[in-house]
Amino acid sequence: MFADIDKNLDLEMTLEEFLDEMAKKDAKSRTEAEMLQIFRMFDTDKDGFITHEELKNTVHKHTSGTGLDIDLHQVMKRSDKDGDGKISFEDFMKSCKYRNTNTQMK
Repeated sequence: MFADIDKNLDLEMTLEEFLDEMAKKDAKSRTEAEMLQIFRMFDTDKDGFITHEELKNTVHKHTSGTGLDIDLHQVMKRSDKDGDGKISFEDFMKSCKYRNTNTQMK
């Protein structure tokens, strides 16, 4: 499975590869329970929101960390639909749908 995600075969998962894998299956075709499980993986303090720090820590665990801070600021900006500095489950769902649409266009 990792080889399927590691597109450039450098044995490290970049943020772009990680996000593309997350978006591979359209959010509409995932059950809400599946999406909530993914959301909770990032919401490490279980307050119902993903902060920049939680996003950074979780992604860093699963990727090489290359370009992490720059990319994560872009992810937060795009995903934080209401601009409150954190990603709600609703924001997360919308962001996954947006990412899937853009991934399919490539």
